[in-house]
Amino acid sequence: MINDDRRALLVDMLLMGVLFVACDDGEDAGANETHSTDSSDSELSSDFDSGGDSASDTDTDADTDSNSDSDSDTDSDDACVHPEVAEDCKDGYCRIPSGCYIYGSPDTEPCRGKYKEKQTAVTLTRDFLIAQTETTQGQWEAFGFPNPSKGDLSPDHPVNSVNWHETLVYLNAMSERDGLEPCYDVSECQGIFASGLINNGLEFTCDYDVRLFSNIYECPGWRLPTRAEWSYAARAGTTTATYNGDITAGPSDGCIFDATLEPIAWHCGNTDRVMQSGLKQPNAWGLFDMLGNVFEWTNDEHDGWSIAHGDPAITDPTGPEWVSSMNGLMGGSTIFSPTCATRASMWGGLNQGFPDFGFRAARTLIPGEGLFL
Repeated sequence: MINDDRRALLVDMLLMGVLFVACDDGEDAGANETHSTDSSDSELSSDFDSGGDSASDTDTDADTDSNSDSDSDTDSDDACVHPEVAEDCKDGYCRIPSGCYIYGSPDTEPCRGKYKEKQTAVTLTRDFLIAQTETTQGQWEAFGFPNPSKGDLSPDHPVNSVNWHETLVYLNAMSERDGLEPCYDVSECQGIFASGLINNGLEFTCDYDVRLFSNIYECPGWRLPTRAEWSYAARAGTTTATYNGDITAGPSDGCIFDATLEPIAWHCGNTDRVMQSGLKQPNAWGLFDMLGNVFEWTNDEHDGWSIAHGDPAITDPTGPEWVSSMNGLMGGSTIFSPTCATRASMWGGLNQGFPDFGFRAARTLIPGEGLFL
């Protein structure tokens, strides 16, 4: 578990906007082009508005983005019809139907990312399964993997301190167990697997494109959800900051109690550690802990790319093409982020495994396929 001093530092850095800030809208960003800091503790990408000048304020397209928001949102809202939201879960997994939703957040939402949360109509054309909870330490250890988790070691707590590449090994093991074609090639990855090592040259990494399918939605095996799927699943038909409504905390409030978050999420205002999975109320799909507790890795790479960049409407987004080194995207915020960051639109990018980083499994369903687990 992160000690109190480091936890306070991470929160303060997020509030001040001095962690690695995602570049503008990604239009001119290179493979790993970020606004860096002198901090060695984290490379977390976050561009929420801290209420003052930040590195992302230099976006030369800011005026254009602001104008296009209002125009494109109105047009895309009318054509985007969300399906009925109903719980369809079995054996720890939930079926999420295909459909359209509005990604991003309104410009009035506290702590929103100025240039990464432009409201955009996103259509997903395939049903998918997603785990009801974050992958637990018990599920991880069931494959014989060493447990890298920090803090409370318990089979009911989310596995944590896993990096993006390590999650792929687990997901391929799930596919092999279920007789499904794997989604990733991890055969030439190097380093010490599941060691919990951070930024010391020994961590488990794959310095090549690990994707076995050019379109991840076409992979039949277990995988990470895409950023679009994750956000769709987290929102469960809602357009507010959380599936329980809006929150009132702002970037200057730090870690405080919030009545909207209390029944649904673990965050820095009600805990200082990773908590057992499934204790808070689920959303309408039946999913637990989509906000707070641990950040969740998604399939998309981060190189400045954003769903909210470019077209006012997009179908089955997968993220950018291969870049020189993996920087995975995460969703859901974390117990070490300010209270106001615990929102459905919150995301970050990193390629390491900190004690508040976890994941949940997903899989594309073929037409007519039901829950089989």
